[in-house]
Amino acid sequence: MAIKAAVTAAADDSTRKKIGVVICSALLVVPLPLIAFMSLMSGGAEHNRKLRGDRVQGGSGTGRCRSEICGYIEKIRNMFTRLDI
Repeated sequence: MAIKAAVTAAADDSTRKKIGVVICSALLVVPLPLIAFMSLMSGGAEHNRKLRGDRVQGGSGTGRCRSEICGYIEKIRNMFTRLDI
């Protein structure tokens, strides 16, 4: 029965186009928001990497951070200082 319906749908040109439009729209609706979300997260990650690299290499960054984060950054700076010696 399903084969007969598939053959009938494939034989009719307008039905075949409608099925193609439905399939293409479904394929576009799912990946596009996912790609947009991934690109937003990538930009945020790059900002975090740049800020962290600036703070660890002796830059000032934004000048404010939580105490545990500042302590962690100081530990990293001290480790790099020991490695340079």
